[in-house]
Amino acid sequence: MNVHNSDRPVGPSLVSDLAAAGFDGATEVGRGGFGVVYKCLQRSLGRTVAIKLLSSDLDAENRERFLREGYAMGRLSGHPHIVNILQVGVTSTGRPYIVMPYHPKNSLATRIRRDGNLEWTEAIRIGIKLAGALQSAHNVGTLHRDVKPANVLLSDYGEPQLTDFGIARIAGGFETATGAFTGSLAYTAPEVLQGQPPTASADVYGLGATIYSLIAGHAAYDRRTGEELVAQFLRISSQPVPDLRPTGVPDDVCAAIERAMAAEPEHRQGSVEELGDELREAERRHGLRVDAMVIPPPADPEEDEPTLAYHQIPTSRPEPHSVPQPNSPARYPSPQPQPQPLLAAPTPHPLPPAHPDPAPARRKRGPLVAGAVLATGLLVAAIIGGFMLTRGSDSPSVPVAASEPAHAHTAPGPAEPDYTEPAAPSPAAAPVNSASTWRTLPDAKLARQQSATTVANGTIWVLGGLDNSGSTNKVQGYDPAIATWKSGPDLPAALNHPTAADYNNELVVIGGWEPDGPNLTAKTSARVLALRNGAWVDLPPLHQPRAAGAAAVVDNKLIVTGGQGPDKQLATTTEVYDGAGWTVTAGPPTPREHLAATTDGTYLYAVGGRNLSSDKNTAALERYDPVANTWASLPAMPTPRGGLGATYLDGRIIAVGGEEPIDVLGTAEAYDVAAQVWTELPSLATPRHGLAVAAVGNTVYAINGAMHPTHAESTATTEALDFE
Repeated sequence: MNVHNSDRPVGPSLVSDLAAAGFDGATEVGRGGFGVVYKCLQRSLGRTVAIKLLSSDLDAENRERFLREGYAMGRLSGHPHIVNILQVGVTSTGRPYIVMPYHPKNSLATRIRRDGNLEWTEAIRIGIKLAGALQSAHNVGTLHRDVKPANVLLSDYGEPQLTDFGIARIAGGFETATGAFTGSLAYTAPEVLQGQPPTASADVYGLGATIYSLIAGHAAYDRRTGEELVAQFLRISSQPVPDLRPTGVPDDVCAAIERAMAAEPEHRQGSVEELGDELREAERRHGLRVDAMVIPPPADPEEDEPTLAYHQIPTSRPEPHSVPQPNSPARYPSPQPQPQPLLAAPTPHPLPPAHPDPAPARRKRGPLVAGAVLATGLLVAAIIGGFMLTRGSDSPSVPVAASEPAHAHTAPGPAEPDYTEPAAPSPAAAPVNSASTWRTLPDAKLARQQSATTVANGTIWVLGGLDNSGSTNKVQGYDPAIATWKSGPDLPAALNHPTAADYNNELVVIGGWEPDGPNLTAKTSARVLALRNGAWVDLPPLHQPRAAGAAAVVDNKLIVTGGQGPDKQLATTTEVYDGAGWTVTAGPPTPREHLAATTDGTYLYAVGGRNLSSDKNTAALERYDPVANTWASLPAMPTPRGGLGATYLDGRIIAVGGEEPIDVLGTAEAYDVAAQVWTELPSLATPRHGLAVAAVGNTVYAINGAMHPTHAESTATTEALDFE
């Protein structure tokens, strides 16, 4: 495969083909025997996606296999460690495609090649999460067949996600770039190399070999310079797994990996779940935090299997609602079936049983040698003529997908444009659908209010706030494309009334109140936290601590305004962060807190708020120009209110909810930036204040909030209002 250091232009016919399917700006980012991967903008949701487009010259069998990959992964969409399938379709010229999220973090193989090997603690953490993903696939009858570092992509927050289920069966394979991992042979179970069909036990081997390579920085049986393929195969079949103990890896971790890589399937763990359990036990034994292994419960056998439909979003699974106990895998509910009537899906490859046998690790491989030698001639032909072509090299995959949730561990890539907030106002604001009212969506995972909210890569993130027990440090995101909630790393401290933004492709949380026992506003924070490499790190702090303020990013500057200072008085300044430090500038003409802010890409708009109490609400709408460093007053809202949420959508500022002294508001109003007029929108079905408001695509979302004045009765209610 050719991997491009920069995006390759695409021919006009293909551009128009993808545009007709709803994808603009196609640029080629990877190429292999099965087809090509393109990066595109998905118009319907305004976000960047990756599209695997099948080559036009493949036969019907391989076209079916390609769609089967989409079906297999689609059934598992929503799992935090499996790449989501957003859509499967066929272009107007008849070429099947699969749509997945795009993010340029690339794969574990690339990370190892770039940064070197991982500590054993991080390697087994990744192994546990992949074990949950593989067991989830096995439980629905799907083998992966090609587990290796190049097929583990990294999400926006560094989470490992398996991709390319079954892609190895496609003639020509999906080849990857050359790099530190030189060939799938090193990750393939010996019995598969001998011609036996893959089983779940072969995936156990692949996972063990992957964990080994993360710790060592190379495959256990990496091909040596000038080594013949048969010689490499004989080493795989006959030599014990190279010992990692001299490098400081504990004996129990080495034993688990060696057992997984046993030459005979019957000597491996009986399942990937069992391997994951051994690694979790090692974490516990060595005093580490025990990682979750997310495995859904068995599906109801009476439920009909969903069929695959073109141009639709597959069913997804929500994530666990509780923190797993150390010695039991995390579980989450099965998805509700959704009608998908257009095309019956190919039957997944049946899953042969693994071989349970708790045999000790470091088995000798001698008995396989005779059979291996006898099969040498056939093996050479098979490997050279087919295997290496169908499997590709084991170097980094093109970063065709990533997303998701908790516990990130990789540095962010270059910032992508935030398509949910266009760079300039539209000359004519989009009308609300004349029949539209607020739709009720599944509840958020946590009832809360007074949280921070931002949108990153099409996901609405809700951070901190007040739940019905007090302040919380929980971070959760809602992905409208697959109607799924996911979790991010907890904030280092519980915070309420913070603000947030997506700055340089990092979630950033600013200020807020830190509680002390029942005192929810004990300390006004100046901390600025960024989610980087899977952990929250401190950026330069604000000059003035503040809570109940508002923030937005304009022209690569993070702007914070309004709020309360440490003396519980109004913060009267604005602070601007340029990536190096904060600059204090003038505050809005109307000082206030419990306000909202949004941006059209040119200006920050400060919306509503109050002067320290809900009987002193303001209707002010004021615009900040960071280039000129000036404020301008705009027509005021029809309804004065604080505790509201606001967002920008296609030329309009949308203001939703709010609080009055003895009531909460469901009021929604829109300001047309070009016409400079306010109009009324349908009211929320559930009035509330302290809510999270954001726009993705042509839809405004209202999440959480309080259903009574003050901080009473947090809710998990989620509603959506669609615009034409």
